[in-house]
Amino acid sequence: MGFTHHLVIFFVIAVTTLVLRFMQLKMMIRVDLYIFVFGPLLAFSLIFVFFAMINFMRDIFWDIGPIMFMYAVTGVAFGYAWSRYLNGRI
Repeated sequence: MGFTHHLVIFFVIAVTTLVLRFMQLKMMIRVDLYIFVFGPLLAFSLIFVFFAMINFMRDIFWDIGPIMFMYAVTGVAFGYAWSRYLNGRI
């Protein structure tokens, strides 16, 4: 994947977290929705990296794990930033 692919995915993550935050505000949900979207993604990425480090199907898991981790952390960070911004705390 090139730089433009990563840039497009970061933009999609930013828009997705913004939409999740608006849905949360409109439906008056008290729990942050982005945690339920990107939290499992973060957990799976750590599991994939763990499997790669113990040499269990390393070719597959090492290609997927770090990139998935990067996107999950970005999603959690964007979700937190949108929550702070839309609540007027920034």
